[in-house]
Amino acid sequence: LLAYSSLTNAQQRRPPFPDEPGPRLNESSLRPEMLGPEMEHAALKFVETYHPGRLEDLRHAKAAQPERYVRPIMDIRRRTELLNRFEKEDPERYDFEIKQETLDEKTFTLAHAYRNATDEKEKQNLKRQIEVAVSEHFDLREKIKESELKRMEGDLQRLKERLKQRKANKSEIVKQRVSQLMTIGSGLEWD
Repeated sequence: LLAYSSLTNAQQRRPPFPDEPGPRLNESSLRPEMLGPEMEHAALKFVETYHPGRLEDLRHAKAAQPERYVRPIMDIRRRTELLNRFEKEDPERYDFEIKQETLDEKTFTLAHAYRNATDEKEKQNLKRQIEVAVSEHFDLREKIKESELKRMEGDLQRLKERLKQRKANKSEIVKQRVSQLMTIGSGLEWD
């Protein structure tokens, strides 16, 4: 979870990665020295690519409140690691996540423009655009959940098949295990 809300007005920002897994460090334990130059560079490159509207917030935080700059950089690093894993292991999920990053930035930018707009007609137009973008984002998130469910159903089916095979071959499995246990310590083990 990026701590943009702690960097600026809490009503203007929200964390862009609400589903981010991973342990969280105690806020008081975070120090700017914890960031290596490579980690910082990679995180800023990610923000520049997918969330350019938030780059200035990070730069401002680094200059004004370095201790509050650490959390977002570490959270972005975790997010990029997760995306790298998806890219290698689950290309479909990776594509969904990249689209999610794009839609998140789009809604952030539109909301920021809405808050700064003074003309009512412009505000109404921006509100409609935000509604469309949020609807797209919702649909994408549902596709991700459907994809996860499909994968889980496949895993469950494979597990059921394996359990069925093991039950059918119980006597052979038990014989092998008994034989294995009887030879432990006899000097006849493989290793």
